[in-house]
Amino acid sequence: MTIARLLDFVLLAALGLLAACGAPDDTPPRPVRPPNIVLVTLDTVRVDHLSTYGYPRRTSPHLTELAAVADRYTAAQSTAPWTVPSHASIFTGRYTFQHGAEASDEAPEWATQNAVGLAESFDTLAELLAARGYRTGGFVANEVFLAPRFGFGQGFQTYLPKRLPGRQLNQSAFEFLNTKSEQPFFLFVNYMDAHRPYRTAPIDDAVSRGLLPPDPTPAGELLDRYIDAVMAKTGEDVVALRERVISQYDHGVAHADLALGELVAKLKALGLFDDTVIVVTADHGEYFGEHELVEHNKDVYQEALRVPLVVKHARQTSGRVIDTPVCHAELARIVAATLTDDQERELAKSFPYAPGAQLKLAEIWLSRPNELKASWGARFKRKRAALYLERWKYIRSSDGQHELYDLENDPRETRNLIAEKPELAKTLDERLARFEAESQAASQAKPVDVTDEELETLRQLGYADGK
Repeated sequence: MTIARLLDFVLLAALGLLAACGAPDDTPPRPVRPPNIVLVTLDTVRVDHLSTYGYPRRTSPHLTELAAVADRYTAAQSTAPWTVPSHASIFTGRYTFQHGAEASDEAPEWATQNAVGLAESFDTLAELLAARGYRTGGFVANEVFLAPRFGFGQGFQTYLPKRLPGRQLNQSAFEFLNTKSEQPFFLFVNYMDAHRPYRTAPIDDAVSRGLLPPDPTPAGELLDRYIDAVMAKTGEDVVALRERVISQYDHGVAHADLALGELVAKLKALGLFDDTVIVVTADHGEYFGEHELVEHNKDVYQEALRVPLVVKHARQTSGRVIDTPVCHAELARIVAATLTDDQERELAKSFPYAPGAQLKLAEIWLSRPNELKASWGARFKRKRAALYLERWKYIRSSDGQHELYDLENDPRETRNLIAEKPELAKTLDERLARFEAESQAASQAKPVDVTDEELETLRQLGYADGK
């Protein structure tokens, strides 16, 4: 075992010993003055491919190092399995049916994309912080779906959507950090190295990390072959393809972690680390053949919904493990709880869900047009909502194919209990309907038109066909 790998084990073990912590007396003290805030989303990073969460390959040593002086949440999940609705939940503190930023079934059949952006009527975290004196900057690699035209530039005084590897994107973020100002800042960074096409550039210490050499086949091409093998059942060896795809994906995760490490190092070099709240999560995960699915977006199973969440408070010096289940609709309030008492009281007025709410929800409204048109696309012409209550997960499906899982005993969702526990399913269905009825649903806008250049980017990302 290498020294670096041993260090990771020590850090993880130390965090494990803190799992019983979380009592009020070990909560980091509230800052007296408004702290800086950095929010990082690791696009498409599923939690079980991070060494910070026990993955045997050292994909995330920098996140592990940060978690050693932060809160590491073990049961965090997204509210949706793709970028637009999940980021909308992160910034508005609401579920998809409440903010409406999803796909629209009003898009014509010939449309190249059907995504609806976040309406300007919502108060976002960036807007509320800017109104309270924060200098705000966003630097995002997802240059189409996180673009201002999709509503994600709201509240940012500086906002750069540019499809760049994470470490290159950092250079623009560093310019923002280098700016001298008496104001506290809110910095949002989105890394896409683990999104199709997975970034497979050489990593210096790949061998010591235990990373397999990435398959030399172009990442998008190999992924398309795997999709065809799993979903169109072409007959190609699914197991062999899966390992080859994962060898590329793990490198993408590692590249995102390298970018995160450089960002944290920059904060330390500027003397900003101690007084900065740092939040690291993912917008969603990725399927690798589970439930006969590949990539993300298509359904509401755990592989695409479970995400990492690491939160470092200002002046926090020791790590804690937080086992309380949380979701992206609660993330704004989690951030608020790291700020001053006055700030939390003000932000709580705009964000309804505090962490630890009994009911949680994840939704998928409609898949991408290129997927709906595929030979296997009929399966995804449906709207799905997953309700979580304690150990139970109930999936309501507009095509009548409802599902029920006991996540405590079946975390991989391999046994649908809908026929065995009809009364429980009925009760959960009623709770879901009541939860929706008690909240105001959003009116959807029209799908956002994209330029030819943006359409080409969507093709590279797998969101449009290659024609």
